[in-house]
Amino acid sequence: MLYARRPSAAPMALLGLTAADYDPGAPVHVWPENWPIVRIMQAMDRRWNVVAGAKTLICLGLDFAALSLVLSALDITLDADAFELLRHAETVALTHLN
Repeated sequence: MLYARRPSAAPMALLGLTAADYDPGAPVHVWPENWPIVRIMQAMDRRWNVVAGAKTLICLGLDFAALSLVLSALDITLDADAFELLRHAETVALTHLN
């Protein structure tokens, strides 16, 4: 999985799940319209703007200066809607990274 922490027991219990129900190696199904965004996020996995915090690094967001190179390498064109999906994926990833 790209950006995910193992869920704690309390939130899983609210859904009636246990740690045994969580399988990080299980396949994740992606809708076709979201697949380009997944490919971009995979390709940009080391292209984050970060700052040093007191005891850790803090991710600020994707390094969009590298985006045109990634899009060219993947042969992907982003329209405004797809760019919004990418920004949403970035926001979700940040909640797991920080």
